Amino acid sequence: MNPVMLAKWAATILAAGVALTSAAFSSSPYPPARLLWLKSSAPLGKTPTIWATIHRDYLNNDAFLDSGAPPGPNYLMELPTLASSDSPVVNHRLFVNVSGAGKNPASIHPGIVLAIRPENGKTLWQQTLFNSLPSEPIVANGRVYVGEGNAVFRSHLRFPLPAMSTSTIRGTGPSAIYAMSAATGKMLWKYATVGSDQPSPTYYGGRLYVVNGSRQLVVLNAVTGRRLWHLNIGIYVSRSSPRIFHHMLYVGGGGPDAVAAISLKQRRVVWRRSILGAIGAVDDTPLALAGQRLYGEAMVGSPYLPLLSLRHRQVVFAINAKTGKIVWKRTLAYGFEPRYKQGSTPMIHGNQLFVGNAITGEFFALNRKTGAVLWKVKLPDPVTRPVVFVRNGLIGVTSHGLLFSMTAKGGFLRTLRLGNWKNAFGPVLIDRTVFVTGNTPHNGYLAAVPLQRLLPIAFRKAINRKP
Repeated sequence: MNPVMLAKWAATILAAGVALTSAAFSSSPYPPARLLWLKSSAPLGKTPTIWATIHRDYLNNDAFLDSGAPPGPNYLMELPTLASSDSPVVNHRLFVNVSGAGKNPASIHPGIVLAIRPENGKTLWQQTLFNSLPSEPIVANGRVYVGEGNAVFRSHLRFPLPAMSTSTIRGTGPSAIYAMSAATGKMLWKYATVGSDQPSPTYYGGRLYVVNGSRQLVVLNAVTGRRLWHLNIGIYVSRSSPRIFHHMLYVGGGGPDAVAAISLKQRRVVWRRSILGAIGAVDDTPLALAGQRLYGEAMVGSPYLPLLSLRHRQVVFAINAKTGKIVWKRTLAYGFEPRYKQGSTPMIHGNQLFVGNAITGEFFALNRKTGAVLWKVKLPDPVTRPVVFVRNGLIGVTSHGLLFSMTAKGGFLRTLRLGNWKNAFGPVLIDRTVFVTGNTPHNGYLAAVPLQRLLPIAFRKAINRKP
């Protein structure tokens, strides 16, 4: 082929490649992410090298602190559509899932996985999938793992809901676990499932432990996606990701609402403890695990009048991880069933259990061993996410986008309203920066807030001291 023809041929191939790329990008039903404002960009300090489970660890404390880090960036970013996950940061990349399914959970809407430069909000890559992405990205060994699927019960598309049965499956449309390159977003493998993969998988020892709407525990090779074994666990799981300790896996589920313990060596359910009267929250609250005890939440009340009955109450409980015996239960609030999330997710620090509630907006510190209330404070909005602990202080966000800081004894420090949000995720604290995602009825956002904006001078000095 002569040089002129070769040049024309190369130009044709290049143009076709550009056209295909543009077509693939434009096929996304959502606009690209964009910065609404950038007050300051700043490098982070050290960042985690792995994010193996939802909320980073089994204490549910989304905090990683490098006291030598700079103050951190400050920006607000509009996401392609509604945020559907927290925003873990691993190896200087922030990952977040967005999904249009929040507008109509009964439909199937494509979700997008985004990788973002946390220092300035620049989008590094995005990967569009087929169904909603309600799980938090899990990151290990250069791979990002996400679960796909919506929240619809296959046989429960009418109201009032019929009673749950042992055959109830949650999730319609395509559901799967995906593995992508953390650096490029390249698809590495896909494992299709029957039920919705709303819970984030847990990475442990080179394997992915997956629970979902199909009542199955599925164990995958984290490198290849090959199924190693599976087990029927008798409960469907919404967002209660697996907790693994000493070859035992613990998870909360529904239909019936219960906590289950599975032996990974024997590949069997060792015990399953039902939560009496529970109609929700057990299946979508990630358990906290410490000192051979599991801590979770339950919404107790009537399943037939969920928006009208005042008999609902939010309960936090502790279970002996070895025997399955309930150690204590504590009612936090009475009132209407919350619209977006029924539980809050407890966070452990030392002998204290910190937990908000989705009904009244009160926030509690409990004695982890006895369940006794140490103190409580009232916030203006519901609290549906775990707080983070940082050097004798707490950082949290209400469901309506109010960032708050307080002492470990319940004294308010500062508050910052991020917007008129309806559903917030986070916070995730990396070094000196607080990352929060949230939604209005039609838009999703990612905010990066310097920690110093939430802490008085005395607390800033405490952050500077080495632990």
